[in-house]
Amino acid sequence: MTRSIEFSTDCGFSGSDRIPSEASYTRLIQKLQAFQQSQEALVQQTFQEGFNDASMIAMDAAHIEARDRQPEKKKDDANHQPRHFPRKTRA
Repeated sequence: MTRSIEFSTDCGFSGSDRIPSEASYTRLIQKLQAFQQSQEALVQQTFQEGFNDASMIAMDAAHIEARDRQPEKKKDDANHQPRHFPRKTRA
């Protein structure tokens, strides 16, 4: 990835991003392979136990945008409700 600008751009890294090392990339691939194996085992188990047949399996290839942080919440002053109501004073 550090040698090929096209490959790093295709992976979603811009010029200012820190590109992971080869060891980090290898660990990621190993974790993804383990995830794929566990998913395949789970699907096999559902076939064996009779929960699924071949007509029920579908694959979703929808694009899901990844993000590093949770998006900031927008404050809506019109619908803003106070979290704590003021207490009445004892007189």
